[in-house]
Amino acid sequence: GVSHAQGGAKRQACHCMLHTQVYLVGSVASRRMVVSTVFSRDALDLGWGRDGEELHSTRGVPPERWCITQGDLWHLLRKIKEAVQEGVISPSPIDPTTGRGDPFDVADKNNGPSMYSVVDRYIRPLTAMAGKMSWALLRHPEGLECDVFITHCWSEGAYEFIHKVLASWPRGKRHAWCCILANPQNLDVGGLIQDPRSSPFAVALQCASHMMVVPTDVCSIYTRIWCCYEAHLACTLDKVVFTATVGPGMSGWQALTVGLLFSTLGVVLALRCSLSRVTAQLTVFVCLALAAAAQLFVRCRRVSAIPHSVGLCCSTFGFVKIVGAIGGDDSIWSCLWGGVCVDDPVSKRFRVAVWAVGFGTAAAYFSMAEVDRLYASRARWEARKLRKSFTSVVDAESSVESDRCNILLAIGNQAADVDKSISVLLASGMSTSSLRKAAALGVDVTNMGSWCLSNSYAALGMWCDANL
Repeated sequence: GVSHAQGGAKRQACHCMLHTQVYLVGSVASRRMVVSTVFSRDALDLGWGRDGEELHSTRGVPPERWCITQGDLWHLLRKIKEAVQEGVISPSPIDPTTGRGDPFDVADKNNGPSMYSVVDRYIRPLTAMAGKMSWALLRHPEGLECDVFITHCWSEGAYEFIHKVLASWPRGKRHAWCCILANPQNLDVGGLIQDPRSSPFAVALQCASHMMVVPTDVCSIYTRIWCCYEAHLACTLDKVVFTATVGPGMSGWQALTVGLLFSTLGVVLALRCSLSRVTAQLTVFVCLALAAAAQLFVRCRRVSAIPHSVGLCCSTFGFVKIVGAIGGDDSIWSCLWGGVCVDDPVSKRFRVAVWAVGFGTAAAYFSMAEVDRLYASRARWEARKLRKSFTSVVDAESSVESDRCNILLAIGNQAADVDKSISVLLASGMSTSSLRKAAALGVDVTNMGSWCLSNSYAALGMWCDANL
């Protein structure tokens, strides 16, 4: 009887596998070619042919080792783009009854298909053919040590998700645990996560040193109860929690263009204007002082781009004047401010070099300040997406109602603590042990998780000036 049941199970599994292949292949020869390329075995799919149930059993690979690398994400990104190009992953209209669907733009290179579509149309069929293991164990059947835990929402675009994770990968960390890739999508995932406190999520988070929060344009991930629970668990375990983001993108190119224009303006003014020493020094110093003051006191981020541009123009003007003065007999910069000009060529060139370093440093400072402005603007945008529609963990949803009930049961009377943990992350941009202690003492931790490259550069310059 047992052998007959096992034989029936094997026949059913084979039938399901055949059905999957026929569904994907269709009746058109070109679709068969799609399956042979998109779902073909990669040279680094080292777990291909292994028994997925055995790998994910208590005798197999521990849950905290179901990890991937940065190289795996680059490979996944290429395969998803190939699947979209070949039509394996295609847009689908929103179902008015269930609300499910994925009407993504095939030409969009920033967001791409949702992770729901990626799982349904690529990861699940691929791993079913390979042996029903997770995508992570398909790539690394022996598992990898967990360094980073990634929390995210399945509604996000696949391109958006992968780009943010790769751009925010912590330095020195090699492996990451991500539920969508770590859990076996063809096995009973519900049984693995029935108890939130002993689930693969909780076990992996205990081993990780960092937790990466990946926002999405679609919704706040904290409207999903699993993400709320993971945030609270990370704070309870005293992990470093930070928000993933990408660079400024097109805004960065626009800022670079503006910076080049103002630098060019400074060069042109330096070459065209003939000013006396005092007039040149006074003009440049007043403009630099005004730009620096505006940098410190202007709160509007868009307006602060103006003093950055003015400061860069003045710094370039002064630097070009310095370069033109080197080797000249009547250098207008051979004197320090308010000092007496010297005739000794060596002393003159030394003082000119001092001015050159000063103006070069100022140009670098204003350039870094503009970079800081762009990244701060992006960070605020990500923070708004995290806050979007979030009220409390008790209002968070789950695609499986039993998961929501189990998590609320595990949280118990700590719902206020969960909300507080999330509020610290939303306010500061990250959550560390020190920030959490400061917030508990009533300190305003708004934006304390961010840092300014320009301020660090200025502090380093002042230290060098005082000690060298």
